[in-house]
Amino acid sequence: MARKTLLLLSLLLLPARTAKAQEVDAKYAYYSGIIMGAGLIQCAAVKAGELNKDFAQESLNYLVKRLSSDPKSSDVADSMKEAYQALMQEAECKGVY
Repeated sequence: MARKTLLLLSLLLLPARTAKAQEVDAKYAYYSGIIMGAGLIQCAAVKAGELNKDFAQESLNYLVKRLSSDPKSSDVADSMKEAYQALMQEAECKGVY
C-alpha cells in the first residue's frame, strides 16, 4: 500500500511539458488518486469485515461512472477507467472487486 501512495504522490510531482499537459497531468493524478484511494480504503474495510463486499463493489462502480461522465472530467475518463482496472489487480483488493 505504501508503494501505491508513493506512486500517486510521484504523479503529482511530475513536471509537465506544456500548460495544457500540466493541466491534464494534474487532473489525471487527481481523479486517478480519488479512485485508487477510495478503492484501497474500501478493500481494507472489506478485508477487516467492516464493509460489505457487494456495497464496496456497487459504490466504487458508481463513483467511477459518475466521475467519468462528468463534463469537467471527460478528458481524463479513460484514465479513470484504467485506474479502476489497476485497482482490481492490486493484491490488497483481490477478491473484493
